[in-house]
Amino acid sequence: MPTTEIVIAGAGSFMPETVVSNQTIVDFIGQKDPDWISRRLGVGERRFMAPFDKDGFPIQDTDELDMAEAAAHKAIHSAGLRAEDVHGLYFVSCTSTVNRTHLSRAGFDLHKRLGLPNTCRLIQTDLGCGGFVAALGDAAELLRGSDRTTMLVVASNAPSKHFGGNLSAYLASEAWLSAYLFGDGAGAFVLRKQQGDGTAGILASYFAVDPTQPLMAYASKGSMPPVYLIDAMAVKMGYLQYSQTAIDELRKRYPFELSEVDRFYFHQANGRLFDALIDKLGIPPERAAKNVTRYGNTSAAATPILFSEDRQSGAVMDGELCLFCTAGAGAQYGALLVRV
Repeated sequence: MPTTEIVIAGAGSFMPETVVSNQTIVDFIGQKDPDWISRRLGVGERRFMAPFDKDGFPIQDTDELDMAEAAAHKAIHSAGLRAEDVHGLYFVSCTSTVNRTHLSRAGFDLHKRLGLPNTCRLIQTDLGCGGFVAALGDAAELLRGSDRTTMLVVASNAPSKHFGGNLSAYLASEAWLSAYLFGDGAGAFVLRKQQGDGTAGILASYFAVDPTQPLMAYASKGSMPPVYLIDAMAVKMGYLQYSQTAIDELRKRYPFELSEVDRFYFHQANGRLFDALIDKLGIPPERAAKNVTRYGNTSAAATPILFSEDRQSGAVMDGELCLFCTAGAGAQYGALLVRV
C-alpha cells in the first residue's frame, strides 16, 4: 500500500564573499590572540556580509534577506520548481534587523521577494541554532496533515549586523566570545510530499526543549546596548548531552545503528565541541560534514549549508541515509533521520 513520504526535493545555500580571519576579528575585539580562537574554538575564519572599516562599522548597507533569498532560489531551482509551486514558507532567523523584529515582517518581506503565491502559507520563528531542524519537522507534519505538497524552509542569520558599530558593547559586556564564534550565512530546503513505499524521505524525528537552560541570550548588561551573550559552560555541557539524548530518542522511534548512517549533519557549535561529539559517538570524522573551521557558527543555517554543499559536491547521493542533529539556544534540540 502506498505511503506518504516527505522528501528533501531541493537544497540551496549562500555564503557571503567577505572572509574575516581570526586576526581581523582580534584586531577589533582584542582579549585573546588568533591562535587561541583556533585552539579553543576550532574556528579559522568566518564570513560577514560586508567588511568593517577601521572603527568597526560595515562599509556598506547589508540585508540578511539577500542571503535568504539567494539560498531559497537555489533550493527551488534544484527541486525543479517555480515560485508559484511553493505551498508554504517557513523562515527561521534570530538576527532580524530592528525594522523587521515584530509581526513576522522578515518572513513577509522574503515571501514577497521570492514571488510566492498569496496562498503560500507563512510561518516565521525567532529560533537559534536548533531552529532549522525543528522547522523541518514542523513543515513535514504540516504537509502530512494537509493538501499542500511543497514547503520551503529557510534559515538566514547575520550576526555581523549586530556586531557592526556595536563591538565596544560586546567588549564592555564581556561578550567577545560571540563575535569570535558567529558568522553570516543562509541555507534552504524544499520539502515535497509524495507517495512511495515509506523508505525515502524523513523516516523519523525527535524534538524537545529545556527552558531551564537557555544556553545564550540577547540581553543588556547595565546601560549597554543588547548583545548576544553565550553561557560557555552550559553550551559545552548542553551540546554534548542534548545531542546524545536526541539521537538516543530518535533510535527508539526508528531503530537503526549509527554504522548504517552514510552522512551526519550536526550543528556546528564550535570546532572543538563538534570533534568531541563525534568522538563520543564513535563516528568516523570523514562521515560527519564539517564547515565550522571556515564559516564559524552560522546558527540555524549550519545544517542546511552543510547538506547543500554536500549535494553540490556529490558527497551525499540519492538513496543514502543521513542524520541531522542540532542543539541550541532555548534550549532546543532534536534529530531527523532522512533517506535522501
